[in-house]
Parts: sequence; C-alpha cells; structure tokens
Amino acid sequence: MEQKILENTNGRVVISRDINKLKFKDGLDEYMQTIKDHDYVISIVTDGYLRSLNCMYEVSELMRDSNYYDKLLFVIMSDKDIEHYDNKKTIVKADVYSINRFDYISFWEDEKRAIDAKVEKIKNPALMLQLAEESRREFIMLSVGAFIEKLKDGLGVSFQNMYSSDFNEFASILLNHNNKT
Repeated sequence: MEQKILENTNGRVVISRDINKLKFKDGLDEYMQTIKDHDYVISIVTDGYLRSLNCMYEVSELMRDSNYYDKLLFVIMSDKDIEHYDNKKTIVKADVYSINRFDYISFWEDEKRAIDAKVEKIKNPALMLQLAEESRREFIMLSVGAFIEKLKDGLGVSFQNMYSSDFNEFASILLNHNNKT
C-alpha cells in the first residue's frame, strides 16, 4: 500500500511510519505522541488492530486532536480480505458494524482490570512507578468506544476497492492537501 500511494502521488507526499522513522533505542511512546501532528493518518483497521496496545494507544493520541476524524483515512477489513494475508488463520475482520463491536470495549476493560490487579499486588511503595502501560490501557479504555462509533458511522471504502484502484482514493486526498499547503 505504501509503495502504491508513493507511486500515485509521484513521491509528493511523505509517509511517516514507526518502522521507517525509529532507530535503535528511540522511544516508541514519543513517536506515537507525534501522531496528532501529522496531516493524515492511514489506518487499516483489523480485529488485531483494535486489540493492539500500540495501535490503539496511537489512535488515542490522535483523538486528542479535536479534528482527528478529518485526519483519519481508514479502511475496515472484512472476512474476504484474508486473501491479502499469508496466514489465513488470522482474524482480519474488524467487527465494528454489529453488536459484536462492544466486544472491543469489553476487551479493553478486561485489559485494564488485569493491569490493575497486577499493580494491586505490588506491596512495596518504593517499587510503585507510574506505570505507562497502566495509564495507556486506561486511556484506550476511555476512548475505544468513541473511536469504534466513528468508524461504524463513517462511510468507508472497502479494502478490495482501495486495492483494485491502487489506493487512489487516499492518494487523491493526500495530493489535494499538498496542493492547498
């Protein structure tokens, strides 16, 4: 996808990804906090994405920007999109359109409870640190419902259509933005 977007924009856009930007010992947390500074964020939303600590923390950081939805370019994966994966046992479908969307909220509540239970077992106050993982999960838990609701209500384009058009929809939006600035 990244290559197709770069080809369709003749290299006039810069794609910033953690795997391309970060070097040994760089802080992933610091990088994620810069997401709201980006012009656009492309999200390929899968079941795993909605259950990933890093992906959802990044989304939560993006949501700190009141105009985050304007910046969000997304594709919600369906069952048939498994054809684009090597591992055919992967759960690809992000089930945001049915009542099952509440399972993602429950998942993050369970994650938060599990961390809280671990922290509660720490008896020595000298060992208690401000646990970034604990606060991340709480932040995600508080924002995941609103994010899923935006995905559910937003008119998206299927991955298959995006793939067939070489991601021209994304490229067009990115180019129009570049022409305005």
